[in-house]
Amino acid sequence: RDNVFPMLMMQFSHILLQNKHWSKRVNVKLRVLLFVDNEWSQSDKENFDILLESLRLSDTIDQLQILKEPENYSKPSWDELVQGKQNSNSLKKFYNSLNSTIKSLSSETYFTFIKLPEFPPCVEDDDALNNKLMMLYYQSL
Repeated sequence: RDNVFPMLMMQFSHILLQNKHWSKRVNVKLRVLLFVDNEWSQSDKENFDILLESLRLSDTIDQLQILKEPENYSKPSWDELVQGKQNSNSLKKFYNSLNSTIKSLSSETYFTFIKLPEFPPCVEDDDALNNKLMMLYYQSL
């Protein structure tokens, strides 16, 4: 699992939280919306809490909301898309759904820090497929 990215995003948000310009003009709150897969367990939650403690952010978080991936729908992998096991529209639908959820839960948010989707694989000697995958990546942003 990626331990660096969450730490970096939390640090960015904490820097904004500590900025005097923002704290004087608006009621600054740090709200964390954590999307997890269905393998998320109590030990993962404990590790996340340890991460917050190590970043000294546990006392500054106003709200922590953990959302699990829907049971009947999951993000298709690039391998499934390359092999034709998943429809290319499923990736766009997944990210559109994710974006809608973020927007609905953060209507009063000034900044949102989110990890970009991983890049698609590069398939050797198949420029047409590579172009299709890159267009799919672009459309899912």
